[in-house]
Order: sequence, then structure tokens, then C-alpha cells
Amino acid sequence: MMAPVRIAMPPSTTLLQGVSIDAIGRLSDPLAAMSSIDPLVSLLALAYQQQHGPGRDRLATLMHTMSAPSPPPPQRCPPELVRAFVDFLTPILGGLAGLSDFSDAVDANSQPEGFRDFWTLDGQNLLHDVVAGSGQDAPPIASVSFIDAFVGDTGCRIALGQESRVLSLVPAQAEPGDELWQEHASSPILVRRRARNGGWTIIGHAFIHRR
Repeated sequence: MMAPVRIAMPPSTTLLQGVSIDAIGRLSDPLAAMSSIDPLVSLLALAYQQQHGPGRDRLATLMHTMSAPSPPPPQRCPPELVRAFVDFLTPILGGLAGLSDFSDAVDANSQPEGFRDFWTLDGQNLLHDVVAGSGQDAPPIASVSFIDAFVGDTGCRIALGQESRVLSLVPAQAEPGDELWQEHASSPILVRRRARNGGWTIIGHAFIHRR
């Protein structure tokens, strides 16, 4: 689904009659790189900047965006998915250096409540559990790797919308400034880039988690 499709489209085609969702503002490293601290810190810092509101946990949105195109459940997340995702976050939550690097990256001291709120996932605050140290309510250790079991294409990246600050899953070849575009509400979201001839080059498909 996420394989790049490079098609040069001239300005006169009906492709221009769709809707521009947003331009890509920032990009993560490929998801395959998330076993290292620095790319993981950068990914979480990007997710921290996303637009959110009541009932929209930023970590849950990141989790579902990374694990696309699996259809999300209407309410609570599947336990194995949550356990695997929490394990995925362990290098940050479980290590002082990782948590310190992330705190510095998002300037946590300036908005401590927002920082604490960021760690809410499926009705549980992961940071609170770490600080409390009890671990009684923490999910059991996952039996599978989040990246291996739930990420369909580890070459993909997470993008942050330039204006909307919405997260999306985009092909590895996507670049800042590329446009997220959709012909109509039921059609796939595409990543496209302005070509030198004034048309558009389709880079591939994108996914936005809609709750």
C-alpha cells in the first residue's frame, strides 16, 4: 500500500480538482531506525507537537498512525497492541537519559501539565506509573515487537502537517513541502510533489488516523 508510485501529472488533469489537506512540515526518520534513542526522541518530539483536543491522546494517535492500515477499534485499543507500543517506548520511559533528552527536546519545564498529559495512553498515564514505581497497573511485557508485528512498512516515516499539525504515515521518499492530497472523501490520501513542468509527481499513499 505504501510503495511509491511516481506518475508525472500535467496541470490540466482532473487530479487538480481534489482537495489539498496540508503540506508536510516535518518528518521522522524511517520507522526501522526507532531502535536507536535519537530517532525515537525525534519521533516523540514530533508527535508532541501534533494538534490534539479532548479525547484525542497524542500517543494513541501516534500508535495508530504507525500501525496503519490496521483498522482501529471504536473504543479501547487491543491489549497486545498497547503492550507492544509501551515496550517500544521503554528506551525513553525506562531510561533517565532518554527521558531527559525528550524533556529537553520539547521544553517540558515550560508546560509540565502538557508534558504529563502527553504520556496518556488508553486511559493510563505511563509517566505516572514510572514515577510511582509500583508497576501494578502497567501492561505486561509484550510477546511481540511493535515494529515487527504492527508496522507494515518500516521504511515509512511519520509526518507532521505544516498548518494542521496532524500526523500522517508517508512513504520513505516523502520530503518536507510535499503535499497531502485527496480527490474526494472516500479516496486514498496521496503524497504529491510539484514537478518542474508545473504538474505533479505522485510519491505514494499516506494514512491519517481518524478517530
